[in-house]
Amino acid sequence: MITQLKNDDITIEVNSLGAELWSIKKANETYEYLWQGDAEFWTGRSPVLFPCVGAVKNGRMIVDGKTYELGNHGFARKSEFQLVKEDSNSLVYVFKFDERTLSMYPYKFELQLTYTIEGTNVIIGYEVVNLDNQSIYFQIGTHPGFYCPMAEHLKLDDYYLAFNKEESSRRLFFDDANLLVSSKDEAGLSGKTMSLSHDLFYEGATIFRDMNSTEVTLKSDQDSRFVKLSYTKMPYLGVWQTSDAPYLCIEPWHGISDEDNYSGDFIKKEMMIELPVNKKYNCQLKISL
Repeated sequence: MITQLKNDDITIEVNSLGAELWSIKKANETYEYLWQGDAEFWTGRSPVLFPCVGAVKNGRMIVDGKTYELGNHGFARKSEFQLVKEDSNSLVYVFKFDERTLSMYPYKFELQLTYTIEGTNVIIGYEVVNLDNQSIYFQIGTHPGFYCPMAEHLKLDDYYLAFNKEESSRRLFFDDANLLVSSKDEAGLSGKTMSLSHDLFYEGATIFRDMNSTEVTLKSDQDSRFVKLSYTKMPYLGVWQTSDAPYLCIEPWHGISDEDNYSGDFIKKEMMIELPVNKKYNCQLKISL
């Protein structure tokens, strides 16, 4: 089910399947900022990544000696959420564990997404609640895609990413199984901007560990339109598009794929979050136009 939320400045739509952001438009424009899922390139729009970010090796994870099959980016993005609250400026979606999730991931949880609009800002709150009788372990990440270029007379090369802090992070790479290549990295971010071009993504996503910034803006000096992402508790960043596509995904994460040589338990994965019994974990993404 698609639900619309609007104020005097912005209109958004959210799909209950995956509690996925489905559309972002300014109130006085017909221009669509959010990628609309063209199957020629990528069918997603803005999936939530839970309980893993990226891939677990061979599609299998091990917890307490037992093996579970878990797909790339987890199962939340393909699960139906319930819209449990709706008012003039917010929507609240909830997804709880069930027999299906327990067959893939042995923890009892509740995942809540809250969408709030303020001016031309979309604020997405993520909350994970431990409903188990033990600590639970997970990763969480975002994956919004935006049309780029945002003006017909421009191209991707006319745009860049601007960060709110100085960066000096090396670029990491995925292999064909979406695992981190343990033996490969190269010079990546340096300073407060990152130039964009299609050939940057011919080897896949650009991935950066341990970012200093909590804000990144997709912009061009030749275009008045921009998209700014502000985020909390997400120190890793993926930037991605399929080859020569007219969109760009900007993906703050708390988590990352297994490395190609990883052989450990799920709970020992890089950037794993441990959540004790009866506790909640919160993080946030704000999209500003």
